[in-house]
Amino acid sequence: MIRNIFFLSIFISQISFSQIGEFGISLDVANLQGEFRENVKRPGIGLGMNGIYYLPSIPSIGVGAHLGFLNYGSVEDKIPFPGTFGTVNILMNRQNNILVYQLLAKISPHLSVVNPYIEIFGGGHNLSTQTSLKSEFYNNNNEPNEIARSENSSDNVLSYGFGLGGEIKISSSYITNDLTLDSTSYDLFLNFGFKMIRGGIAKYLTEDAVKGIDANNNPIYDFKKSRTDFSIIQIGASFVF
Repeated sequence: MIRNIFFLSIFISQISFSQIGEFGISLDVANLQGEFRENVKRPGIGLGMNGIYYLPSIPSIGVGAHLGFLNYGSVEDKIPFPGTFGTVNILMNRQNNILVYQLLAKISPHLSVVNPYIEIFGGGHNLSTQTSLKSEFYNNNNEPNEIARSENSSDNVLSYGFGLGGEIKISSSYITNDLTLDSTSYDLFLNFGFKMIRGGIAKYLTEDAVKGIDANNNPIYDFKKSRTDFSIIQIGASFVF
């Protein structure tokens, strides 16, 4: 019954929906899965962005792209600057991040107030770790001055998955063309979504992955290797025009 109502609403949207684009931004919380979760032991937190173009001939179907940034580890410490015998300290910061990049298709009936949707997508994600050194003195932007930065690890894998969610309209506005008298609507939605992402096998670092230095002063890393599956819960806003 629910399936029949959903597809009937999609048919109606072919007639009534005239908007062609959507841009959305969301707060994302990632729940890592399987061995990936066992290695990392904390959720990922970040932001996501969507850009969608709805097909004029089939407006219930949109195609577009998703870009997301998730942090799954952070370490910060104050360490002595080499050669100063502990009289000068610097700030060490190490970040473990996931950059998600996907092409997607979105199916939506475009109901007036509450609007469900389904997404399918494919692309990839990059897992990277960067370490930066900063002085204790602050610049004009009230941030520590960065001394150096290095990328300790980076790996790209393919990924795919599906998503579902709902949008609740919170405002609408209309602009009328003075010549043609045609009206264009612009709608703002509150968006709730869930994604399941199946990622390939990647080599990556975790928060406790740096074990010291060897005899040649090279860092000793404890690399992890596993599938990189995770689900994402999203809450955000989308602008349909």
